[in-house]
Amino acid sequence: MEQISDLLLMGVGGGGCALIRSIVAQANVAIKTLGVDTDASSRSETEFDNCDFLLIGGARFSGHGTGGDAVNGRLAVQDDFRNLDPYLEGVRMVVVVTALGAGTGGGATPEILKYCHECGITTLCFATTPFVFEGPSRTAAALRSLSLIESCADTLVALPLDDLHCCQSGNDQLQLSHDRVLEILGSGISLMWRMLCLPGYINLDVERLRSMVVGGKRARLGFALSEDVMERAGQVVEQFRGCKLLHDSSGKVVAAEALLVGIVAGDDLRLSEITVLMRGIQKLFPKSLRVEMGTVQDPAFNGRIEVVLFAFDKVLRPPDGNALGPGGAVAAKLPPVADTLPVALAPRRAKGKSKGRSKLSFGPTGRGKFQNSEPTIYEGVDLDVPSYIRYGINIEK
Repeated sequence: MEQISDLLLMGVGGGGCALIRSIVAQANVAIKTLGVDTDASSRSETEFDNCDFLLIGGARFSGHGTGGDAVNGRLAVQDDFRNLDPYLEGVRMVVVVTALGAGTGGGATPEILKYCHECGITTLCFATTPFVFEGPSRTAAALRSLSLIESCADTLVALPLDDLHCCQSGNDQLQLSHDRVLEILGSGISLMWRMLCLPGYINLDVERLRSMVVGGKRARLGFALSEDVMERAGQVVEQFRGCKLLHDSSGKVVAAEALLVGIVAGDDLRLSEITVLMRGIQKLFPKSLRVEMGTVQDPAFNGRIEVVLFAFDKVLRPPDGNALGPGGAVAAKLPPVADTLPVALAPRRAKGKSKGRSKLSFGPTGRGKFQNSEPTIYEGVDLDVPSYIRYGINIEK
């Protein structure tokens, strides 16, 4: 199976590189993959087909890592932004996975997402946050990074490790628990590629996925499986009902405007099971305006079913306020990039001449006095750029 060339899986930091290895191992499809870290030892995590490794901050840290300092992680990637370009060529969407708490993941991930956004690339970021027992300083550092990531990514999926640990059952041994958490994450994220690459009666294409990510901003990930031959669809719905990853701080299932559901099963998958699953899931999220789904049928899964669920906070809307256009297609378009618009002051008119008209000027970037400041990004739009520039409206003075 050929890889999807315009979709890139990127792991940032040591934890991110470990995650991409788990994702690729479970996907069983060709995935275009890149590991990025300041620690040269992470290269061993990326030694598999279709995966590249980029060492950042080599001139500063000589491949020895950042010492757990997120500021150093940010400086490392700022040194080597241009080294990302060959890996981003032809890419339309990047799925970033990272582990927050300190160091490269927390410092470099927001900068990489921002750079991808500037390149016009859609970004979906999965970020784990530390166990509570790791201490308040790591938790605080992760939350600071999470806030920055949310402002830079098109969609962020935050994954508290404590909640992920609650998704597993059985042995509580540290190493086994760690491996199981990686397996849960790997299964959930890799199923996206399975839906896109492997044959199924209900297919999901990259553009449908990308349109949901562009408008999502925040999303929750749920994962469930069952091997009960008779009641497996109902069991999966009940697992989602109790999944902590899909609950808010008050313990209620989150409200979601859009859902993406992936089902992987064997040749014994029944239409009635899909009906039970989808009805049950939609009852859990009654406010959903858009539902996309895909199925993957693999004989290796005969007798069991696995389902991954992405619950998006928001859904992209066109200016008329409707969630979808004709035929279920997304009609909305992002505003044009300010730098592509001809915003320049007309030549100064000579004294004594009749009054002419000239365009207001905010410089070649459209950001005026804000051009050297950190941009204020909301839902993928730079709010420091005046609205008339973002939407291509000519205002004369």
